[in-house]
Amino acid sequence: MKRFLATFLALTMLMTLCVFSSSVAEERPTLTVFLEGVATVEDFETNDATKWLEDKVGVNLDFIVAPAGSAEEKMNILLNSGNYPDIFYLKVPDQDLYGVESHILIDLLPYVPDMEYFNYALEMYPDIANTMLASDGKMYAFPTYGGTSKHMQYSVKWFINSANLEKLGMEAPTDTDELYDTLKAWKELDPEKNIPLTGSADNAQGNPMYFLTNAFTYQPMNGWGFNLGLRLHGDTVETMYDDEEYREALRYMHTLYEEGLLYEGSFTQSQEQGTALLASEGEPVLIWAASHNVRLVVAANSPELYAHTDFMTPLVGPEGKQYVSYMPQNSGAFFSVSNTCQYPELACQLADEFYNAYSMAVLNYGPIELGNWRYPTEEEIKLCEEAGKPPVSYMRTTAFESGVQNFKWQPALPGTPQMQKAGVPHQGGLPVDYTTMDFDDPKNGSNYRQYATEQQYEPYYQEEYKTIPAMKFTPEEKEEKSTIEVSLESYLSQARTDFITGSKDLDDDWGAYVEGIRNLQMDRLVEIYQQVYDRNK
Repeated sequence: MKRFLATFLALTMLMTLCVFSSSVAEERPTLTVFLEGVATVEDFETNDATKWLEDKVGVNLDFIVAPAGSAEEKMNILLNSGNYPDIFYLKVPDQDLYGVESHILIDLLPYVPDMEYFNYALEMYPDIANTMLASDGKMYAFPTYGGTSKHMQYSVKWFINSANLEKLGMEAPTDTDELYDTLKAWKELDPEKNIPLTGSADNAQGNPMYFLTNAFTYQPMNGWGFNLGLRLHGDTVETMYDDEEYREALRYMHTLYEEGLLYEGSFTQSQEQGTALLASEGEPVLIWAASHNVRLVVAANSPELYAHTDFMTPLVGPEGKQYVSYMPQNSGAFFSVSNTCQYPELACQLADEFYNAYSMAVLNYGPIELGNWRYPTEEEIKLCEEAGKPPVSYMRTTAFESGVQNFKWQPALPGTPQMQKAGVPHQGGLPVDYTTMDFDDPKNGSNYRQYATEQQYEPYYQEEYKTIPAMKFTPEEKEEKSTIEVSLESYLSQARTDFITGSKDLDDDWGAYVEGIRNLQMDRLVEIYQQVYDRNK
């Protein structure tokens, strides 16, 4: 009887606590957040990091989740309906159109003085202030900053399966001739099963064409003009998509496709399909395109495949070219508040957490109780100081997880684009002796990315061509260029696929293709970018 009463009382107390906790949560203000769905995040509503963030700020978060790839359309519907969410996250409306002109977005500057972490970020990275204001001098979106994520500044990469390479008795290819021979040898080893080269369609760096183009001419990185091939040659803006070097890159890619060396699904398959393909029985894929070593490889599920994943060095092309795509440290926008939001102060407190290193640790890796990260020790902080490095903010304790999960927001985190953790000042890192590390161990994944970037990518950056930096367009320039870009991006993307697959001939149809670029006002677009670059430089 005593045991029964004790159990009954315990359950009664637990139920009371649950009811109390639930009532507290119900009493908290609610903010609605619009964002784009991410396949690797199971449910933002019940996500562990969401619950932590709600408790930290003292709000409830309701999400309006647009299906992947349709966020722009969904956002426009919301904006035109007048039924605005409180917050636009990552997919942010145009500040001049929806802030300056229609006032759907509120000016956030009045709330900045009360923001602790954002002000710290402004002190550490004053460049943010130069680009965060709209044309009327107000701020309608909280800015991101490119920061110091070096491996994402060089994120156009290929990877090779070292175990499969050993089966061939070959070394990793260093030029386009060796690449062809290596891919062909892998195909011939098992023509029915083996896949020499693949990529994925829902991640820009998953397109294998971008890495390969750098063996022929410079492929500009994410940022201004990426999908349009716009780049700087000295101080002159130009497009690479009508160059003879680009045509030769397409010709080489067509040869790979025609001979079955390039997987036919590379331009249509999703990241999840690419992940499943790589992890298929026998590890059939030799080389794949991705932004980093766990983009298509889930280390926890496929530890052997992860151990076989090696970075490839940029290839040397037929004319001796060997470029590497680079993204400069740009600022962007990730968080806007609508004029129907009843709690703008709380919305800005929420935004402030994205500039807090410890909050970003939770959003990246889950609440600390899960054991995926920890605070640094005094000894580790001292090591940083002795090495003249900024003190580390937090320490990873587990391997990076890229599969479907419900404890973190990553990869749905702010960046440029989604590259760096908002403006978090100096996450830092411990001084590392790479020579002592086992790079086959997933726990050393971030160190391997850093090491490979420093050894295999950064040395090949050059000054002949550059990626166009972030620039400030006037509302008129922005409207005109946006109209031109929509049709041009679609045209260029389809033409690239058509030339590679052979639907269009690189000799017979090239002239008409170039004429099509001109008819879609590429020259005018280059002129707009040139005048803005000249004004901003």
